[in-house]
Amino acid sequence: MFKMVSLDSSEYISSHEIPSNHPIIFIYFSPDCEHCQNEVKWILKDSEKLIKSNIYLVANEPFSELRKFYVNNNLEKERNIRVVKDYEYSFYRKFLPATTPFIAIYNTKKELIKLYTGETSVKSLIYSIQ
Repeated sequence: MFKMVSLDSSEYISSHEIPSNHPIIFIYFSPDCEHCQNEVKWILKDSEKLIKSNIYLVANEPFSELRKFYVNNNLEKERNIRVVKDYEYSFYRKFLPATTPFIAIYNTKKELIKLYTGETSVKSLIYSIQ
């Protein structure tokens, strides 16, 4: 179980509480990581292909950096993408990602089905959630 908090700190989110009507894609990232920025750009470019998934961009950086990333990428337009802070390092401790981006994909039963390290094509993400 991961514990996250929304960008405005108004909502604490447990991975167990995320609706399971769609696959869940967790992307552990760093706002200043070029590979992470590329990953998000690719996802946004093909966002209609991932509309039936819940995407959480998870990071440990300060809220100010996360908000800047959110605004710079126009993520407010995306209904299924959220930027959240891993405030207890629970995601990090579970997976111990050596690099970013690091992607964990769960099915609608909340079973882990795939892990990716580094930049991953949207095609691969789509294949994993089908």
